[in-house]
Amino acid sequence: MASTDTISLTALAAELGVTCVELAQRVDDLIAEHGETAVIATVVRRRGADRRREEHVVLTADAARRLRPAPTAKCGRCRRTLTAARSVALGYGRTCQTRIAVAAKAAAALFKPAQIVKAVDAIELHAVIRTAGTTYAALSSAGDVAYRVELAAGTCTCPAGQHGRACYHLAAAAILVA
Repeated sequence: MASTDTISLTALAAELGVTCVELAQRVDDLIAEHGETAVIATVVRRRGADRRREEHVVLTADAARRLRPAPTAKCGRCRRTLTAARSVALGYGRTCQTRIAVAAKAAAALFKPAQIVKAVDAIELHAVIRTAGTTYAALSSAGDVAYRVELAAGTCTCPAGQHGRACYHLAAAAILVA
């Protein structure tokens, strides 16, 4: 027998931000789509001295997952909503992941290989983010100092950037903008 979840319709409606009527419609749609086996039983219980009814529904674990929306996040590059589990875990959508990889290869002509490796690591850790236009904020390797990267001017406020050298913060910003 499939595992089950007993869920208060009132509590689940509040969790999902819908009314009980809308949630009941979702349960009805679930039954229509997946058959009676999706909902094992509906139980009505009395609660407290006010004798208010609270409805509970017993769902298979699979049916309970279908009622709850998938976790979402925003892409770290383009800010689009991510819904795929892998993309949510990585913080970048499939297309942006590909663009970052291609841009990292193209940036190899402008930066040292070690800088490209550190830049890609910083991107994966979300240590470089766009603040406005071509301006980025980048964390130091230790994570205790934030640097300002001006991509249009080709400058960074890190020690290497202050001496006029290209740094991995600048490489990361160039990769993200591509």
